[in-house]
Amino acid sequence: TNNINGNNQSNETNKWYSEYQFIKQLSRLEGLNITGGLVMSQTFSHAKLYSNGYSPDNHLQNFAVYSQLDKKMWRVLNATVGVRGEYFKMNNEEYVAKPIVRAGLNLKLAKATFLRYSYGQGYRFPTITEKFISSSTGGIAIYPNKNIQPESSWNTEVGIKQGYKINKFIGYLDLAAFWQEYINTIEFIYAFWNKDTSGN
Repeated sequence: TNNINGNNQSNETNKWYSEYQFIKQLSRLEGLNITGGLVMSQTFSHAKLYSNGYSPDNHLQNFAVYSQLDKKMWRVLNATVGVRGEYFKMNNEEYVAKPIVRAGLNLKLAKATFLRYSYGQGYRFPTITEKFISSSTGGIAIYPNKNIQPESSWNTEVGIKQGYKINKFIGYLDLAAFWQEYINTIEFIYAFWNKDTSGN
């Protein structure tokens, strides 16, 4: 992408992304499927808008490896468990490695009654824009946050699904309880700051 704007707000970004994924059913373990993969992402940015204090050039790298197992047991229970390892590196200065997991169960209690439970984690590394953008327009200044921390979260859900049939009408009722928590949520904040728009 190449966005040409005035007031030193032009930016040019090149992003390379590749992923290899495989899915295999293990014949010796009936009903067991395995999914796995590798991910590579490279982002190169050139923009005074995202100047990191030294250069208008920024480089964000992301590498990941993941695997998930899905198993059906006794014809009534579906189980899933997965793990993903994330690695981020920004400008050869800041790097972080983080494992995240997910798991779920779906149990058939009766012909049209299903009970489910799931747990999952989330993780997001700050973008080049979120760390380094510095701009102003119409009296509004946008400040960089070079010390911004990655965002993480976890969530869990339990639910029950009940199917029904009334004459020719078929439907289902689904009840669920859900909880999610965020740590170091990344978001823009509007507030009164020092009038010095240099970010100091």
